[in-house]
Amino acid sequence: MTTPSAVDALSAASKASLSEAQATAEAFRTKAAAKLFTATVDARSGMPTASTPADVLPTEDSSKVYRGSRTGELSPEKQFESFMLRSFVEEMLPSENSAFFGDGTAGNIWKSMLAERIGEEMAAAGGIGIAEMIGKHNASEARAASQTLDIQRAAATSAIAKGGLDGL
Repeated sequence: MTTPSAVDALSAASKASLSEAQATAEAFRTKAAAKLFTATVDARSGMPTASTPADVLPTEDSSKVYRGSRTGELSPEKQFESFMLRSFVEEMLPSENSAFFGDGTAGNIWKSMLAERIGEEMAAAGGIGIAEMIGKHNASEARAASQTLDIQRAAATSAIAKGGLDGL
């Protein structure tokens, strides 16, 4: 058995230091890239950064609607139209474009969320007329129900005037 020389010990120590230094540099590069990415996204989305004064930070009462969104609170008819449009849009989006949406479940969720936002914005901007058709249908049914109630009320009043409800 040979004993390691001082040169061998120094060589091993420098290799360990080198790999440790490389790992530390990589960690710093990753953190710097993450900070740069976060700052860029925040700047483009209008989100406040850590250096933003407290008086301009959003409060709990702030609207939860996306910046520039026209959706706000949608009526039930518009929500239904949004759902239908989301289904249409989701089918139109490419299914094999994993470079854009990602792979697996995460890609499917991202694609679904994108289709949902597009559907909401389309419905809020006027949609394709589904909400108006439903509104007209509901209004005509409400008028018909009101007319039926008026007829029943008139019949009941007439029967009471004639002497009882036996005639109904």
